[in-house]
Amino acid sequence: MQVPETVMVPAGAFLFGVPPEQRIYAEEADRQRIDLPAFRVGRTPVTVEQYRAFVLAGGYTEPAYWSAAGWRWRIAKGVTQPAEWENPVWAGQHDLPVVGVSWYEAYAYTQWLSARIGEAYRLPYEAEWEKAARGTDGRLFPWGDTYQPGYANVNEVHDGLGQRDMQRTSPVGQFPQGVSPYGTLDMVGNVQEWCGSAWRDPYVYPEAVEDVDYPAYALRGGAWYLRPKSSRIPNRVAFGPRFRNTGIGFRVIYTSFTG
Repeated sequence: MQVPETVMVPAGAFLFGVPPEQRIYAEEADRQRIDLPAFRVGRTPVTVEQYRAFVLAGGYTEPAYWSAAGWRWRIAKGVTQPAEWENPVWAGQHDLPVVGVSWYEAYAYTQWLSARIGEAYRLPYEAEWEKAARGTDGRLFPWGDTYQPGYANVNEVHDGLGQRDMQRTSPVGQFPQGVSPYGTLDMVGNVQEWCGSAWRDPYVYPEAVEDVDYPAYALRGGAWYLRPKSSRIPNRVAFGPRFRNTGIGFRVIYTSFTG
């Protein structure tokens, strides 16, 4: 079984959100300094191969891995695998990011992985995700403040900022120029990513993470169908935990270590 590779994000403060002059969308958080302990985060989003191990191991039949609301949803809808799981466009390559997963399914995967490996994994909180994507200096993209054509799987054509519009996901890590200061990849393109934080607008730190059955959760990062300005690091949106589409995946946080 392939375990998601993680990279270290050191302890310390970083610039979260955006100043007023850089805000594009109302949901983007106000600029603030947030101090976080060290953590390890997935280098890439979870892949089809990594998620397939969960499916084949019976992850959709074991209620212990699911939140109470997630299990009720799974039973009521007869969900046994991600949406588009049989479609080779979205799941035909082992190194594509898994898509078509609800928040419930992403959460269940982390619980299964923790039990299987004997270590603690979970979904990133918003502040963790943002620090992993941008480093400490508040940049708008992992590489700096200006979008660079060819650095991410986004719809460049829409904004006239490049020629790329792949119209689908790409293998994780295919855009190494888009690497973050800590070595994470695909943070602003390919798929948007579920966070473990309940949605709050305006954003409030510390985040609401004490329960697992909130009505909406944060999604961060860009996706293959989004324009560059909608894929900036501070952009944040929310969906209900049942929502699934071909532009949504997730990555993991590994917490069983001493930072």
